[in-house]
Amino acid sequence: GDVARDLENKTDDEILEEAIFSLNCIFGEYNVSDIDGYMITRWNNDELFYGSYCSLLTHSNFDDFKGISKPLKYNNNSNSDDSVYFIGEGSTYTYATSSGAMNSSYKLIKKLKKNNQ
Repeated sequence: GDVARDLENKTDDEILEEAIFSLNCIFGEYNVSDIDGYMITRWNNDELFYGSYCSLLTHSNFDDFKGISKPLKYNNNSNSDDSVYFIGEGSTYTYATSSGAMNSSYKLIKKLKKNNQ
């Protein structure tokens, strides 16, 4: 929304300063100040995304996420797993959320660990 667009017009240093301020409001007793690293994205101005996010179309249903998250086999004749896996907020029923992105990655990690035991 507007807040994200406004942030994109700020410098990395200004954004980092606001982030540290917010973290200190939440975790004040820890005095968040020493950041090891960070990455700032500007999705709204990225020519591949332009601020897009996932949403269900009118005639979509939650089964569509199962299709999106299905792995693609690279080599069906191989004994190894040469699949390409899709995870992220667009591959789970908790779409358009950070937690959806994290949950889809945890789900895949758990599946891969189980298959490799």
